[in-house]
Amino acid sequence: MKRIKLTKLDLMTALLTLCSMIPGIVVYNRLPERIATHFDINNQPDGWSGRAFAVFGIPLIMTALHLLACLFTNSDERVKNSPQMSHIVRFLIPVITFVVETAMVLFALDKITDIGMIALCVSGILMIIIGNYLPKTRQNSFVGIRTKKTLENEEIWNKTHRLAGFVETAAGVVMIPLAVLSLYIPAVIVLFVAILIPLFYLLTQ
Repeated sequence: MKRIKLTKLDLMTALLTLCSMIPGIVVYNRLPERIATHFDINNQPDGWSGRAFAVFGIPLIMTALHLLACLFTNSDERVKNSPQMSHIVRFLIPVITFVVETAMVLFALDKITDIGMIALCVSGILMIIIGNYLPKTRQNSFVGIRTKKTLENEEIWNKTHRLAGFVETAAGVVMIPLAVLSLYIPAVIVLFVAILIPLFYLLTQ
């Protein structure tokens, strides 16, 4: 049985994920004992955590998830045929964790109030990036739209990912201005439509 190893890039990006603690550490003594860590569709906090968990616990959990994702990626030789998506997998969690931690800290300090705009703008940017690389992704068991049809038929895989790439990119471009205008519900609708279109396409194949 082949032994699955973590690469230097895996460990470097895991360290980057841990670096998301830095914003909270810098202002730790100024943070309240309870910090809002979850927000509803109306941009209102509906979940809170202790200061220590928000600053240290969440990055540690995300680092563990990141390393697990890297191990799964390394376990599939076919992922190496899509190096761009492989890199996205490795940098996705570190970037998201740093943005989320920074936003939570700034919100706790009353420096920002519009968490929804930040979350949707980041989502839009990620969709544009991922959308540009989806068409280049080859069949594998970890990255991409993995269904029985796409994994068994390379042509369906390629067509589905070309469509998904176009839809994801277009949705990301639309979501960013909607987020800036605080049109959260339309932005979320665009997000879900972008996810559903490739799935409906698969049903016709």
